[in-house]
Amino acid sequence: MWIYLVVFNFVFALPVAIAFRSWISSASGFSLALTRSIGKFDFTFLTDLLRNYPGFSLISGQALIFALGYLIFSAFLSGGILNCYVHHRESFSLKEFLYGSARYFWRILLMEFLFLVVQLIVLFVFWRIIDAKGVNPKEMISDLHFLHFLWVAVPGYLCVALVIAMFQIYGKIHLVSDGQTSVIRAIRKGIRFATRHFGSVILLFLVNAFLFGVLLIIYGMVKGAIPSGSAGGIMLTFVFAQVFLLGRILIRLLTVSSANELMRIFASAAVPANNVEV
Repeated sequence: MWIYLVVFNFVFALPVAIAFRSWISSASGFSLALTRSIGKFDFTFLTDLLRNYPGFSLISGQALIFALGYLIFSAFLSGGILNCYVHHRESFSLKEFLYGSARYFWRILLMEFLFLVVQLIVLFVFWRIIDAKGVNPKEMISDLHFLHFLWVAVPGYLCVALVIAMFQIYGKIHLVSDGQTSVIRAIRKGIRFATRHFGSVILLFLVNAFLFGVLLIIYGMVKGAIPSGSAGGIMLTFVFAQVFLLGRILIRLLTVSSANELMRIFASAAVPANNVEV
């Protein structure tokens, strides 16, 4: 399943990469500024492209379409992943993966959309709080003041967003494991389980988040050490980026499978022992 997911993600990302490459090539032409920007973020070069080449607005519009497509694509894959972990624990079968993807697609897509709306509402609320506080970097005494405020606001938002994402994972598992036809009922059961066993659930979630953080740190350190000014360095960076993609997918699978295992353990512990026959 791990390998299939890598292939599916590569196929989905290919049109996006081709579209962006086409725009950047037509906009920059043979400019040496593009070569000097390899391996670093050149803000001046980027803003110059945005001001002088309005084709970026077209790319932005396409990005919204691709984002919607990724939401649909992610919902399709989630059904297959959950079907394999919940109902076919012994071995992987592409047939069962695709069957689960098709069977649970619409319900998982609806759940993804509902949680996306909730996340946007939370983001809007935090934005309104920041706006009400009059936080404007242009009107502050220094940028440091603005950064200090972000150090408080951003972690607060991330904590709320991660808890919502945690509820979403257990809602999906309930939807597949119980064969729920009601998305709202599956969400309620997922939230009930997560809140009832909040200590274990949040600890497991933090462990998986820690592993993802370690992966990001390793990726940043290795990428920074690779010389990007040569063809060999560019190729090495590309190969290591694919390794990073493998790691991201692995942690996604680990997050889903460990959450499903935690639910199974608590469900087994809740079943009363059978009477002993004499």
